Amino acid sequence: MIVSISASRMRLCARAAPTGASASTSVTATATTMDRRTLGRTSTVRAAIDSLGIVRTRMRATTASPSAVRTVAASTDDTRRPDARHARSPDGSHSPQERQRATGLRQQGATGLPRRVVRGLALAGVLALAACGPQRQPGVVGYVEGFSGAIVTDEPRAALVARDVLSAGGTAADAAVALSLALTVTLPSSAGLGGGGVCLVVDRDAENDLRVEALDFLPNAPAGPPGPEGAVAVPAMPRGLYALHARAGVLRWESLVIPAETLARAGFPASRALASEVQAVGGAPPGMLRGGGASLGEGQRLQNLDLARALGQVRVGPGEFHAGAIAREMTAAAGQQGHTLTAEAVRDWRPVWRPVLRRDYGSHIDAFAPVPDSAAGLADAWAAMDDPDDRPDGPGGALAPLPDLSESQRGRGATAFAVADSYGGAVTCALTLNRPFGTGQPLAGLGFPLVPLPDARSPDLALMTRVNANSKVILGAVAAAGGAARDAALQAGLPALKGDVGAREAVADVRAGGLGRALVNVIDCPDGLPRAPESCSVAVDPRGAGLALRVGD
Repeated sequence: MIVSISASRMRLCARAAPTGASASTSVTATATTMDRRTLGRTSTVRAAIDSLGIVRTRMRATTASPSAVRTVAASTDDTRRPDARHARSPDGSHSPQERQRATGLRQQGATGLPRRVVRGLALAGVLALAACGPQRQPGVVGYVEGFSGAIVTDEPRAALVARDVLSAGGTAADAAVALSLALTVTLPSSAGLGGGGVCLVVDRDAENDLRVEALDFLPNAPAGPPGPEGAVAVPAMPRGLYALHARAGVLRWESLVIPAETLARAGFPASRALASEVQAVGGAPPGMLRGGGASLGEGQRLQNLDLARALGQVRVGPGEFHAGAIAREMTAAAGQQGHTLTAEAVRDWRPVWRPVLRRDYGSHIDAFAPVPDSAAGLADAWAAMDDPDDRPDGPGGALAPLPDLSESQRGRGATAFAVADSYGGAVTCALTLNRPFGTGQPLAGLGFPLVPLPDARSPDLALMTRVNANSKVILGAVAAAGGAARDAALQAGLPALKGDVGAREAVADVRAGGLGRALVNVIDCPDGLPRAPESCSVAVDPRGAGLALRVGD
C-alpha cells in the first residue's frame, strides 16, 4: 500500500520523531511503502513504538467535499538544490570522496550508536510516519470513515457495488453510475445497455448552493424506420450515465464500470429479485440468461461473456459504444434480428438536462422528473395531497389499495433506486427497457437486447426528491417503477416525507397485485443530509427482494 502524506500531516508527524534523531534529518513526504502484514500487526507496532518513547498520532480519513479530496505530496527539506539533486550519483553522494566517506559511515555507524539501535530507531521512525498518514487513498474501499451514504434499490448485489463506491469516497452520482451498470448484469429483465432512464440529480455549485436537475436519457428516440420485427429505440444507457458522471462524479469512470464488467465475466448467483421477475413474466426469453435457461432459481449461477466484452468497451468511454466498433456491431446485429438501427441515429443521440417540476411546501422544495408522463403526473398528485383533508380517506388515512393487473396492464421492465452521499448530494433514478427483457433477443456478440419504442404497455416511472432551500439539506427521496408507479410513490412517500412515519413503516403498507405491480423505495432524512445522517431511515418495498443500506454505520 502506498501512503502519501500532506504537508500539514508532516508537521504533526515531526513531533513523533524518535528521541535522539537529528533535528536536521531530511524527511521527504513522497511515498512510504508498507507491507500489509506489517500494517496488520497493530499491537506489535504500537508496543515497539511505546518502548522507544515515541508519541503516536492517529489520523482519520477526512470526509470533506469531493472537490477537496486531494492527496498532496510534500517535502520538509527545502535546502536541497535541483542542480545538486541531478548531480548525485546512484548511491546519493556527490563525488567519489563522498561515496567513500558514506561507505565508512555505514561500516562504523554514523551516529556512534550500535547498529541494532540505529535500525530500531529507523524502523520506529518509519512506522510513526506511516501511522500519521491516511490508511487508504480516495477510490479505495474504506477511505471514508463513518457514515458515507444511503442506498435503496430493487437488486441487492447492485446495492453492494454502490456501497463500495460510497465507501471509497465517491459521490451519489458515482454510486448511481456503478449501480446502474451493475443492474444491466444482475437485473437484465429491467435494465440494460440497450435501454435508458431518467434521474433527479442533487449536487452543489461552486458557491455550495443546491442544484436540482433532471437528466433525461430515456430510450424513446427511434433508431431508424421500423424493420420487419418492429421499431427499436437508440441505446441510451452509456451516454446517459457518462453525462451524470461528468456533472457530479469524482472517481475515475473506468473504476465505476469495472464492477459490472467483472460480474458479467466471472459470473454471479442469481438473486431472488431476478428470479422473481423471471417467474412473474412466465420465464426468460431464450438466450437472455446465459446459464439459466428460460426458468431461473435463486442462487443459480449466471455468466455473460458477451456482455462483459461490451462493458469493456464502455469502460474505454461511451464514444466507442456510440461511434466506434461496438456501434458498427450493433447496427449489423440489429439487422440480423429484423430491426433497423442506423449508425447516424446511434452516433447523434444525446442525453438532455431538463428543469425539474417543482412544488414548494413551506421552505421545502419537492422536485419531480418532468418525463415521462407517468413521472410528471406524480407532481400534480403530490401537490393535491398537501392538505390532509384532501386525502382519499381523510386526515391520517391511508390511500386506497393500488389497482391490480386487471386495471393496470403495465408490466415491470423497469427498476428504480435512490442514492445519497455524505457530501450532501443525491441521485434518484428509474431505468427502463420499456418491456421486460426489451425485445427479448440479445445482440449477437454483445449480450444485451435492444429496446422497443415505448407504448401503452411500457412501465410507469415515478421519482421525487425533497430538499430544504434554507438549510440546503436533502430530506428524502422516493423512487418507483412498474405498473401504477405514481400511486405506489404516493402511498409510501406521503407518510414518510409529509408525515412522521419512517421509511420502513411507510413502505410496509403499500399494496398492489398482479404482474404490473410497482416497487417503491424510500430514503427519509427528516433532519437533513449531510447535517444529521443519524436521522435517516431507508427501506425497500417488502413485496420485492431489494436491499436498503446505510453505508458506514
